[in-house]
Amino acid sequence: MSKHESFYENLVERLNFLRKREKRLRLTQGVFTFLIAFIGLGLTVVIIEAAFWFGTPPRFFLLSLSITLAAAVFVWFVGRPLFAILFRPHSPGETDLALRVGNHFENIRDRLADALQVFQQHAKNTEGYSLDLADASLAEIHDETKDLKFERVADTLALKKALKYSLISGVILTILLLIFPSSLTNASYRLLHPSMDFAKDLGLTFEVLPGDKEVVKGETVRLSAKVRGAEVDEIAVLTRKKEAKAFERTLLNLNEKNEFAFEIDNITQDLNYYFEVSERKSPQYKISVIDLPFVRNLQIKLIYPAYSKLGTQFLEENVGDVSALKGTKVSVSLRTNKTVQEAKMKFDNESETSLRVSGQEVSGGFVLSRSGSYHFLLADKKGLANSDPIEYRLSVVEDQHPFVQIIFPGQDVDLGKDLQFPLSIEAEDDFGFSKLRLGYRIFHEGNREGKEQFLDLTLPQNVQDQLLLNTTWDLSTLNLFPQDVVTYFAEVFDNDRISGPKSSRSETYRLRLPSIYELYDEVARDHDESFNDLQQLYEEGKTLKSKLDEIVQEMKREPELDWEEQQEVQDAVKAQENTREKLQQVQETLDRMVDRMEQNDLLSPETLQKYRELQKLVEEMLTPELQQALQKLQQAMADLDPQKMKRAMEKFAASQEEFLKSLERTLNLLKKLQIEQKLDEAIRKAQELHRRQEELNKMAASDSDQQKSSKYAQEQSGIKKDTESLEQDLEQLQKSMSEFPQMPQNQIDAAHEQSGQNLQNKMQKATQQFQSGDMSAAQNTGQQISQDMQQLMESLQSAQKQLSEQEKQKIMQALRRSSRDLLNLSQQQENLMESTKGTDRNTPGMTGLADKQQDMLGGLSRVTNGLYELSQETFFVTPEIGKALGKSMKGMQDALRGLEARNSGKSMQGQNQSMAGLNEAASQIRSSMQGLSQASSAIGFQEMMQRMMGLSQQQQGINQQTSQMGQSPGEGMSLEQQAAMQRLAAEQNAVRKSLAQLMQEAGNRSDLLGDLNQVGKEMEEVVKQLLQQNMNRSIIDRQKRILSRLLDAQHSMNRRDYSKKRQAETGKQYQAMSPQTLPGSQGPKDRLRNELIKAMREGYSKDYRELIRKYFEALARDEREGSLNN
Repeated sequence: MSKHESFYENLVERLNFLRKREKRLRLTQGVFTFLIAFIGLGLTVVIIEAAFWFGTPPRFFLLSLSITLAAAVFVWFVGRPLFAILFRPHSPGETDLALRVGNHFENIRDRLADALQVFQQHAKNTEGYSLDLADASLAEIHDETKDLKFERVADTLALKKALKYSLISGVILTILLLIFPSSLTNASYRLLHPSMDFAKDLGLTFEVLPGDKEVVKGETVRLSAKVRGAEVDEIAVLTRKKEAKAFERTLLNLNEKNEFAFEIDNITQDLNYYFEVSERKSPQYKISVIDLPFVRNLQIKLIYPAYSKLGTQFLEENVGDVSALKGTKVSVSLRTNKTVQEAKMKFDNESETSLRVSGQEVSGGFVLSRSGSYHFLLADKKGLANSDPIEYRLSVVEDQHPFVQIIFPGQDVDLGKDLQFPLSIEAEDDFGFSKLRLGYRIFHEGNREGKEQFLDLTLPQNVQDQLLLNTTWDLSTLNLFPQDVVTYFAEVFDNDRISGPKSSRSETYRLRLPSIYELYDEVARDHDESFNDLQQLYEEGKTLKSKLDEIVQEMKREPELDWEEQQEVQDAVKAQENTREKLQQVQETLDRMVDRMEQNDLLSPETLQKYRELQKLVEEMLTPELQQALQKLQQAMADLDPQKMKRAMEKFAASQEEFLKSLERTLNLLKKLQIEQKLDEAIRKAQELHRRQEELNKMAASDSDQQKSSKYAQEQSGIKKDTESLEQDLEQLQKSMSEFPQMPQNQIDAAHEQSGQNLQNKMQKATQQFQSGDMSAAQNTGQQISQDMQQLMESLQSAQKQLSEQEKQKIMQALRRSSRDLLNLSQQQENLMESTKGTDRNTPGMTGLADKQQDMLGGLSRVTNGLYELSQETFFVTPEIGKALGKSMKGMQDALRGLEARNSGKSMQGQNQSMAGLNEAASQIRSSMQGLSQASSAIGFQEMMQRMMGLSQQQQGINQQTSQMGQSPGEGMSLEQQAAMQRLAAEQNAVRKSLAQLMQEAGNRSDLLGDLNQVGKEMEEVVKQLLQQNMNRSIIDRQKRILSRLLDAQHSMNRRDYSKKRQAETGKQYQAMSPQTLPGSQGPKDRLRNELIKAMREGYSKDYRELIRKYFEALARDEREGSLNN
């Protein structure tokens, strides 16, 4: 586009804008003009109707004329401009508009129109104008008019006048309506209803109440009218509801107030009404019904406190009653029936909470802190408030107190020597726990006031509303002394973070640390009770056996039993049943006694092992044969078969005789065991007295303050009193040993003499010296007492050693006898093999050889049975001996079958195998005899325990070295580290081989060592990884598992032959401890710690517990160093 063309387009666009502005002004002016005409015409017609009260035809004419004139005015003043806008957009043309612009601006005149016309003919140029002149003329006029506002040409004066007159018309209409409201509205109503007949004014006027009015939905509306200008007795009120088409007519009579009244109850819809009398009608009025704001829909959301883990809950729709935990956030969302201006929640304590308002949507909330009630207050834009709001309840649900109880042991108990006390604590709460602790008080002897102290316990991971904690309370740090009492309870706190944690306590129980003397007294009572019960059973058994023998003899003479004899048989059966029950009670008493002695380390391992053998003997006393004989006797009595009864009685009498023999053997064994137990007890008491005397000597030497002399004197007096008790024990031990000739009587006599009057006189002297404050003399006397007590211990230990040597001699003689018998059998077998070699199969001598082989097989069986019984008393009868005997027995059986089949070749093979087995067994027995001669005891139990402890200590050392290497990881290893790993691998392999040898010697007995096969495999893996220099966490974890298994194996040795029945502790009243589910994150170290804690509770010997404790310390040190590295 050229420059001049753009000039032309710019001018045309400005003229088009002028055209549109003039058309809009004309249309607006027409609208206001129509409004003026409409108001004037309508007001004129209404005034004419009000003045003349036309009938129906005139009103039709006036209404029609008015509508016609109004339509004409609308078409002329509004229709025409609107038509020009819609259908004549380019009229007037640009030339006409340019001329009008030129007339408005004097300097332009017609030059704008000329320039446009010439430029429009530019293309045709029929007149031959100069185009350059035409362009120059257009450019000139464009430059002159570019700053002129063409829209100013539009005339706005007519519009302003129309607006002015329309406002005047509106003001006049308003004034007339205010002055003559009824006349004008009635006239308008008559004009708009030309077909209705309206009577002419009779001079009556109506006073209508309430007129036009807004009322609240549901209210009662009273319509009343008074008539002026005439006496009227009856009028009609006409009402029409919003949805009705016709008015309802109701006749009203004059009341005492000289008015006509009509009441509408519970109005719910808009209502039009008027009064009518004769042909005169009052103006029509309207009752507008408005709604008060109210809650149409309610939704409440409860956001519970975080500690409850209840999350969020939505109540059912339109449910406003809230019952929740204190601290719950109550979120309210409601929708009203209409737009409200303000909303609040008002509570029963007169407090208020403002709510957020958005139209009909209301929201807000509060935190539930108390029980009570609330309701909603709503107000709309007119200030109307809701009436009779619903009152909703608020209920605070209390977070209940937790519950806690100690379910194990759940009773007052005595503490063991190791001061490790297992506990099982159970707790419940509705939402969880924040803290668990153990409260306790210590009451020392003579002190009734104990300060309450607490020990925090670690809550299990992922615990929710229930917990079960199994733990071991270590009381060794409390410095307890014998006869001290510890009262304890569990206290748990819930996790209420709103009102603060609430706590509850369990029942309080008592722990008592008994003295060694009390423990031995309890053992003595159990021992006497068991012995007396067994003695009574023995006496009753002899009486029963005597009666049974009489009945058997009687039945031989007369098979038929009379009623009295049958009754005696039934009494015998009942007596046997009672015997079984009493024997079970004895077994329970023995179990309890052995448990107490083991847990408190009151016996040597050798004596303890003998007690376990005694337990087994008592358990097996009621043999299956005796039970079977009893059942057959009962069955024979039921069948009334004399022959069966006779046989059953004979068998039952024989079984009863065996039972009496077993019972007598048990009594004798129990007597001997009591002597050994009393000897162990005396040694322990002597050691304890010597320790106390040494401590007293040290205290007196280090602190010779005379103010403490009375305390020292009291302690010395206590030692003297316990020494007197020891003297009495030794005197009783002397009497007990006198029944057995092989007992170490001389040593016990010497010990009794050493604990006698001389020693006690020295103690009395030391006591008096302390009381008088002569500390130096008391110290010298104390040293003499300590030396005398050392000699007393040595005498007792010598007696114990002599007992052990006697047992060794007994086992040695049995082994020597078995060795001699095996060598004799070997010589006989060799001779028989020579005889078999020279005998033809068809000769009669083959039968004689078979008989000899049979006799030798019987002899071997007797030797084997003897060694089997001996193996129950000592570990020196090794599995290798049993294997060799089995090999020999199989060879003899093969040889016997060969001789019976007259197959000398096969027989000689078996005889050769038998002879080799006999020689091998004899050689193994000689090795065992050599080991027995060097052993400290006949059983060999202590040696095996020491070897297992040595392996555990070696493994502990390897574990510590490996752990130290594992704390220094790096990309590469130095030559020194590589050499150290090679050395560790060799040490680990040596432990593995030693363990394999020990397992082989023990015959891989799981009842003795436990299952150590897996331990051997673990050791092989560790050796392999160490040789590959693959140092990682798995090696350390494996080694810890290995050590834990070795500890278990050593404990398994300590509990050899302890039956499942005894393991169940039937004689105790302890409740079972249910193990808690382990958390998923528990690693090998945690599992090992649990195993070690379990081991500490199991009642090991002192040395063994010390080993476990050392490993605990190493494990804790490993954890600390690991955490520092992290």
